[in-house]
Amino acid sequence: MKRKTYFWSRLGSFLLDIAAIYCVAMLTQILVYQFTFIAFGNIIIGVFIGYYFLSYLLLDGQTPAKLFTGLKIVRKDEHKTTPVNLLIREVLLKGMVGIIVPLYLFQNIPFKSNAVVIASDMLLVFIGSGLFLLAFKRTWWEFLSKTKTINIQKSSGSRLNYSFGFLGGLYLTCIAISVLPFVRNFDNIATIPPVSYPKTNEVRKYADFIVKGAKDPVDYLFSLFTKYDIVVISERMHPEYSQYEFIFKVLKDKRFSDNVGNIFTECGSVSYQDSLDHYLLSHFENEDALNRATARLQVNSSAIWPLWNNTNLYDMFKTVNEVNQALPDSNKIHWYFTDLPVNWKTATHETHISGYTNPKRDSLMAVRVIETYKKVLSHEKRSKALVIMNTYHGYGLAPNGRNCFGSTTGYIMKALPGKVANVMMNTESMQYLWAFIPVQKGKWDAAFRLLGNPAAGFSFAGSPFGEDHFDARFAQIRGLNYKDVFTGFIFHTPLDKQFCKNDFPFEFEGAEDEMIKRGACVSQDYAEMIKGMVAYQKAHPGNPYTTGPTKMPLIYNLIHGLLVPFILFINLIVVLILMFIQRNKDRKLRLANV
Repeated sequence: MKRKTYFWSRLGSFLLDIAAIYCVAMLTQILVYQFTFIAFGNIIIGVFIGYYFLSYLLLDGQTPAKLFTGLKIVRKDEHKTTPVNLLIREVLLKGMVGIIVPLYLFQNIPFKSNAVVIASDMLLVFIGSGLFLLAFKRTWWEFLSKTKTINIQKSSGSRLNYSFGFLGGLYLTCIAISVLPFVRNFDNIATIPPVSYPKTNEVRKYADFIVKGAKDPVDYLFSLFTKYDIVVISERMHPEYSQYEFIFKVLKDKRFSDNVGNIFTECGSVSYQDSLDHYLLSHFENEDALNRATARLQVNSSAIWPLWNNTNLYDMFKTVNEVNQALPDSNKIHWYFTDLPVNWKTATHETHISGYTNPKRDSLMAVRVIETYKKVLSHEKRSKALVIMNTYHGYGLAPNGRNCFGSTTGYIMKALPGKVANVMMNTESMQYLWAFIPVQKGKWDAAFRLLGNPAAGFSFAGSPFGEDHFDARFAQIRGLNYKDVFTGFIFHTPLDKQFCKNDFPFEFEGAEDEMIKRGACVSQDYAEMIKGMVAYQKAHPGNPYTTGPTKMPLIYNLIHGLLVPFILFINLIVVLILMFIQRNKDRKLRLANV
């Protein structure tokens, strides 16, 4: 008799069971987090193995989903499977060989990996298993464990009822757990992740270090200037404003003008350095004159984007100008733009694309810092500089001297060995791209939360934070820890209190048509967006600012709170349909036997 694969029935059963496994893992996580932390991925794997092993053991070779599709696992001779058969099949073969071993290899063998590549590799493993099934009519784990899948004609009515209750109840419970928190607290869907890291002994150890080993973050930053000539701050996402409240404290501190006196920023094209120099030394008669001059500087100095409307840069321009007004010429702060040259008068869509995608951008920004330091700063009394770079541009060199991320700071460190330190601001991880999650799954934030979120600064070397694997970037580097990427860490404002602030007074004054024209260099949609911004400012002449949460956890929360419940609801409908189909099938079999 020709052996059947039951491919589609297997696939349907698998999808229904996977949904149930996800639900059990979610409930398990809630329980586990009352005592300790286990990564959700590890919980999923453990539940996956346990679910199949126990289901086959307790349901006579079936899972809750297979009861609806009529599939059953038996030995090759069609006798009932034994616990030993199931241990070999589900734990050793499918669990260890099929999931744990390849996942470990994909995560740990490549020098550089990321979540998408690892997921794709695991998908290839599953596809390979499916192709094996189509080619040999059995899965490879069935072949090695001497088991097979058969189709049974009649199901047990009571088991079917219990299975429907189990799956239906499980799906509905997890839908409620996922949706209800956001329904009750919808305003925080963009700011607070659905699950908080538990208060483990490890978290308490990190909190103890903060109490004993951390300093005031401003004092910590200046302590770095006693050892290094250049200190780089790795920004959070550009629009986030509260990080600049910290930076403004640094710039207004007398220690900065007396001992440092120089700033380099990623924001600002080198083409407009003369405009910046003139602005920083200018005295303005009143606030309106200062605001107008600041607006024109920011509007006309952007390197890549037609309009850089982040309020934090605007306020930093004003802060430095105002600090300079109270200083003698010898102590005035100097500020250097580092971004690519640009000419907005001749700009086109092609020049925008070439600038935005320039693979040498980081190295060119680094050259600006390196050459200015060597030719100018190193000969001055104040030979030090604060460099502000965004996210990965602020990452440093690995211990082996490798610039793993091709960062601006990495190039500077290589050219000026021993003279450069870099500091990470507390932020979210981009491990899953725009589905941001807290760094170290929230362990660091839990430690600070335990202490009331104090502002703090400390070096990664000699701290438990520094020993953690570096997970802030999409690319995951094997063996790379935080102390290998950054000199130090500054905690200022917890994640749920961080916010974005955009736009500024006189932003489009006398420049509406020009900004729309520049916007068209990006795309027509971008030009339309600028038109909308112009209209908003006209409608709010006294308050041009737009302020709101960073929305960094938004995508992750939408997946957890909307997409997953929707998928579970679809599974619930499918189970209900299969219940009716199987009941109808059983009824026809009973009538046929009468």
